[in-house]
Amino acid sequence: MSTEQLLQKGFENNSIKEDFFNLKQQKENKDNDLGKLRDLTSTIAKYQKTENPELPIDIKTCRLDMEEYSANQIFKPEEVEGTKETIRQLEEKFLTQVNSENLEEKVQQEINGEKFELLTATTLYKFLKDDFIVVRSARYDDVDNGVDTIIFDKHTGNIVCTLDEGGSYFGAYAERKKMKTLKKNQDGGARIKYGLILAENSEGKKYIKGNAVKNIPIFDLLLGYEKVEEHLSEISNDISQISDFEKILFVYFIKNINNQISEMQHLDLNIPPKIRQTANNFRDKIIQLYPNIFFEDKNYISKQKGVLKPDYYLNRQLITNDKDRDGFREKS
Repeated sequence: MSTEQLLQKGFENNSIKEDFFNLKQQKENKDNDLGKLRDLTSTIAKYQKTENPELPIDIKTCRLDMEEYSANQIFKPEEVEGTKETIRQLEEKFLTQVNSENLEEKVQQEINGEKFELLTATTLYKFLKDDFIVVRSARYDDVDNGVDTIIFDKHTGNIVCTLDEGGSYFGAYAERKKMKTLKKNQDGGARIKYGLILAENSEGKKYIKGNAVKNIPIFDLLLGYEKVEEHLSEISNDISQISDFEKILFVYFIKNINNQISEMQHLDLNIPPKIRQTANNFRDKIIQLYPNIFFEDKNYISKQKGVLKPDYYLNRQLITNDKDRDGFREKS
């Protein structure tokens, strides 16, 4: 029985909860952007599963699949069932906040949140797919451990970071989110029950294996949904096609992560050394892939010539000459 079926079963006699699920289904069926993002996410999951057959992933949702951890004897079936019950209880708690006055708002928040999570995963995959596996967390780690997206280094066999997305990027919500994430990193980073490691079989061949992991740096990606909604139609279902909006979004995501890593390194935050080192290693790898991505265009005269296009930040060759750099500017 799926988590959603468990939830619905738990609320059989509660009409407001039935209204929630029914309205959510109706809105999802009419939401073309959500449908397109789900299709793209599924395509990405299939590519990653083909490339890494042992990857315990649900090819429909691109989530790490708790059932595969049971089938592969990583966890006992009753342990997986226990985590499903935890999910049901946590989501039941959320649904107690729903009433007839806020029903539509809560449903739309859920849908918008999913679209932002899907957009984050698909965008990161398009730019990092050669060196990293990008997956959505198992549902348990989403609701209980605050992890939405997992980035796994194909070469080192380490999860290099986890991401928690959504919400507003300014105001009280953003500040609370920042402090919560900071506290989690100070306490040893994210714990992921349904995580990934690189294992080795009896013949010495390495393969990806599901496993619990801990001490993983976690970062916030906050962006008001209204900032992205109008651009969702620009995204292609073809994973080889990258829109200008996705380029801008990826640069924003990586610079945002870099700012959080810089705070870890330069402020007296008592971040454990392992968290700092893992975060630094991820940043170093990004610089290898996109050597211009952290360039700060501080020269006022240069800016008068036009803002640098995303293609500059995403160029695979380091560009330091001002004249060459100016060739990537939007003409004012």
